[in-house]
Amino acid sequence: RSYQMWVEIDPHLLLFTLLPPLLAGDAMSIDTQVAGKVANQCLFLAGPGVVMNAGLAAAFLKFFLPYDWDFKFCVTVGAV
Repeated sequence: RSYQMWVEIDPHLLLFTLLPPLLAGDAMSIDTQVAGKVANQCLFLAGPGVVMNAGLAAAFLKFFLPYDWDFKFCVTVGAV
């Protein structure tokens, strides 16, 4: 019976319940000097890195797979 309750739980409820304490715990234990040193690398990966990766994945999905997907959909899947 307990297993069935866990299987039927709303995934958003699970996410909104568990994620904030995990993020708060990590945020309180972060070393600000290390975060300052790697901030540029994080911004590079979060910005241009994601865009380049989404473009490469979209090109692969569009031209090498046998599906007739729209290029915008391929970019969306590549970004995910």
